[in-house]
Amino acid sequence: MRDYAECMRHFAACVTSLRASLRCVRHFTACVTFLRASLRCVRHFTACVTSLHRHFAACVTSLRALLRCVRHFAACVTSLHASHFCVRRREARKSCLTHPKLAGSAQVSAADAHNFPMFAEMLALPSDGSTPGHVAGPI
Repeated sequence: MRDYAECMRHFAACVTSLRASLRCVRHFTACVTFLRASLRCVRHFTACVTSLHRHFAACVTSLRALLRCVRHFAACVTSLHASHFCVRRREARKSCLTHPKLAGSAQVSAADAHNFPMFAEMLALPSDGSTPGHVAGPI
């Protein structure tokens, strides 16, 4: 009988040990499931960061293109302004050269400069025909 009681205690201990092992297996399975979910979260986070980085890079590229457009527009406005100035200067030269009082005259009085504002503007220009900020040469 003693052997039977000892055998039953041993059997009960084995069942308890198996139950504990089963709990360990369940816990291990839960840990693996959690780690897989965590890995999915990490992958999703990495994908989000990559997407944000691409979007940010696209925005920066777009802003750079916009800045190039603004610079080009400013250069066009400057060029148009300079062209308008050159046309006005050319017209002033023609009117001065065809005016009987000024034709062939190297000297211009203050009154003449007042009567012909474009001529006064011409007097302030370099003698080589260049426009300030532009390459020298005839117009």
